[in-house]
Amino acid sequence: MPSQPAYLRVKEQLLRDLSDLSASASWPTESGLQERYQVSRPTISKALTALVAEGVLARVPGRRGFVVVRPSQETPQPLRIGHVAVVNTSGPSALFQLQQYVGQGVRVAAERQGYRVVSAASGQSITGERAAVDDLLAAGVQGLVISSIPRSFEEQDTDYLIHEDLGVPVVVTGMVPQGNPHTAVIFDNRQLCYDVTSWLMVQGHRRIGILTRTTESYHLPLRERLRGYEDAHRDLSLPLDPALVLTLPPTVEQWDRNACLHTTLELLLDRWLALPERPTALIALEDLVAIELIELLQQRGIRVPEEITVFGFDNLEIGRHFQPAFPTTQPDFQRMGELACNVLLSGIASGELPPRTYVLPVPLLLRGTPP
Repeated sequence: MPSQPAYLRVKEQLLRDLSDLSASASWPTESGLQERYQVSRPTISKALTALVAEGVLARVPGRRGFVVVRPSQETPQPLRIGHVAVVNTSGPSALFQLQQYVGQGVRVAAERQGYRVVSAASGQSITGERAAVDDLLAAGVQGLVISSIPRSFEEQDTDYLIHEDLGVPVVVTGMVPQGNPHTAVIFDNRQLCYDVTSWLMVQGHRRIGILTRTTESYHLPLRERLRGYEDAHRDLSLPLDPALVLTLPPTVEQWDRNACLHTTLELLLDRWLALPERPTALIALEDLVAIELIELLQQRGIRVPEEITVFGFDNLEIGRHFQPAFPTTQPDFQRMGELACNVLLSGIASGELPPRTYVLPVPLLLRGTPP
C-alpha cells in the first residue's frame, strides 16, 4: 500500500495537539517537537511550514516559536495548487519553453476557479522532481499537476509517484511513468507519428528514418511514436528496416544545441547515409534536432527537402523562422495544462479523482511543403 509522507502524518498530529501546545508556557522548539513525535528535524520543519502556509500557525518575529492563527472569515486564505515543471538544470531550453506553455494553461484554469498556482522546478532527475513535490506539499497546496520526467527501469522500483500516497490529488502530464496510478493528460503520440509516417509515404517516401531514445528509460511519448511508425509501415505494406531506426544515447540532451548533441547527430546521420539504400525522409525527435539534421545534411551537400525531407515535432519557436522551412507537429501544451488543472480541480471539489488517461490529438503543421 502507498505510504503517506511522514511530515503529513506529523502535521495532522500537530493539528490535533494545537490547544495543548499553545497552552504551554512556551511553544516547543523543533528539537522538542522532534522528541515528542519521534521523527527527524526536516520532517518537523516541513510539517510546521505546511501549517504556516495554510494560515493555521504564524511565526513569531524575532523568536523561534509560533502562535495559533484564527483567520477572519473576511480574509480567507487563497486556495493553492502546485505545478511541478521540468526545466533544464543548465537554464532555459526548448523543454523549458514547452513547460512554460503547460504552466500558463494551469494558471489560466486555476484563476478561473479562484485558485492560485505555486510552481517548483524539478531539474532533470527524479530526485529533483520529488524535492519539488515536497516543497509544494510543504507550502500547503491542495493538489498537484506534475510534468514528470522519464524514469529508468531501475528507478521505477522506488518511484514515489507509483508507490507513495502524496496526500493530495495528483494529475500527471507528458512523460507519464509506467504503472502510473494517477490521472494523466497526454498527447496521442502513437496516432501522431502514424500520421507523420503516412503523410511521408503519400509524398512518395519509401525509406523513412526515425530517431528515438534509448530503451534504458521509459519515455512514453517516444515509445508511442515508434509504435505509430511501425503501424503505418504495416498498414501500408512497407517492410520495416531496423537500420532506419537509430537511437540517441541517454547521456545526450536533446533539448539544447550543444557540441555533444551535434557530434552524436553527425555520427547517426553518417550511419543513415552509409546504408546501401539511404533514407529519403528523416523523423527527428523534435524541431531543434530537426534543425541540426538539416544543417548537417546541407554541410554534406544534400538538398533539403529536395533530396531528404526532415520532419520535426512540437512547433518550437526556434523552428518557426528557420530556412528552409520544414514540416512539424502542433501540440497544444497550454490546452494540456488547462485540461490537467480542470480535472484536478474537479477532483478536489468532489473528493474523488479516479485514475483516467485523457488523450489529446495533435495536428500536423505542413510548412515548407507544396499546398
